[in-house]
Amino acid sequence: MVFLIHDFEEIIYMETWFARHYHKFRHKIPSPFLKITDQASKVTTQQFALAVLVELLFLVIATLIASEGMDYLLFLGVNIIMLLHVFMHIGQSIYLRRFVPGVLTAIFFILPYSLYLFYRLLVEKVVSWSDIVISIPFGFLLVPIVLFGHYLAGKLLKTND
Repeated sequence: MVFLIHDFEEIIYMETWFARHYHKFRHKIPSPFLKITDQASKVTTQQFALAVLVELLFLVIATLIASEGMDYLLFLGVNIIMLLHVFMHIGQSIYLRRFVPGVLTAIFFILPYSLYLFYRLLVEKVVSWSDIVISIPFGFLLVPIVLFGHYLAGKLLKTND
């Protein structure tokens, strides 16, 4: 649910935010990130929502594997990536000196949820610190899932560009 709350903020604001603000800060984007940022600036709300759906399906599978199979590596890894994602939003806001879509729910929902999740899993001895460390590479499986979601959305929901 925390993931959905966070991504709803991004879905609602992303397209409009880029349309209103991108021209003001595009010159600040470091050249290695310019191509991907230019592509992100053209993503429609519908495309972003479809990409989020693909990501959500992956997160549901990771959660089911953890809750039903008692195998937490994928679940832990995905949650580590979500926690790191909080700092990406904070960093973007600081670097651009403006609100970026997702920063509020990242700080007020993802961050407390993530900290509490890891605290409880460790205190209840469901997982250990070594499990958390070992799970980090599993979290990076989320990257191709996100890229695939955006690719699929771009193919299925083409813009007039």
